[in-house]
Amino acid sequence: MNNEKITKNEYLEIYRKLPKEVKDLFWSEEVVLVIKKLEQRYNIRGNALPVIVGFVLLGLVPLSNISKTIRIKTRISEEEAESLADDIKRHILKPVKHFLETEYEEEFALQEKEGDDEEIKTALKKAKTDPYKEPF
Repeated sequence: MNNEKITKNEYLEIYRKLPKEVKDLFWSEEVVLVIKKLEQRYNIRGNALPVIVGFVLLGLVPLSNISKTIRIKTRISEEEAESLADDIKRHILKPVKHFLETEYEEEFALQEKEGDDEEIKTALKKAKTDPYKEPF
């Protein structure tokens, strides 16, 4: 599917059909924090990363094409794109792994890394315990 030619209404229709746990990722403060940390780590500017994650969740970018899409949209090296794709799978997509595998009929290859990104874990922990954060 060519993402460039999909209308706003078509995006909304796809979104409406998603299960709640996938929809929740679109509005998750934790996902925003992870994306910001990954943008800093890989020196990515603009909105490419949130758009790619959104397209994956909508099923418009297959799991098997995440690193290729990252490479094209961000112009980072192949090695960095592979590493970033692994980080996205581990830190953003893992909670909806079952949905992604069954709905999009692709294997969710998740490679654990040694040390598993303490910086991201610390940022997420802080977000959950921030005393100045007001509930909605």
